Amino acid sequence: MGLFGGSKADALTKDVVLGALRGVLDPNVGKDIVTLGLVEGVTVEGGRVAFTLQFTGEQPPLARAEIHNRARKIVQALPGVSDVKAGIEEITDRRIGRN
Repeated sequence: MGLFGGSKADALTKDVVLGALRGVLDPNVGKDIVTLGLVEGVTVEGGRVAFTLQFTGEQPPLARAEIHNRARKIVQALPGVSDVKAGIEEITDRRIGRN
């Protein structure tokens, strides 16, 4: 039970997850991954969180791995999170950072 009678998972929302993901910076661009439009399909069901990271072919493989790892860890650390599924998808139809 939380402080006001609800469970910790009650406070876990898509906005909370996106807020946490704003703390993950793309090391090549220096902007957060939400602002860059890399995060898609955030779902929250109880303590389970899923999202997809979308990268262009321009993104170096090491940077992709670093961003993926940081994103998973920052979401897993949120109160109420019991499971995180972070997918990776390569896209070719837009330019990151030019939204």
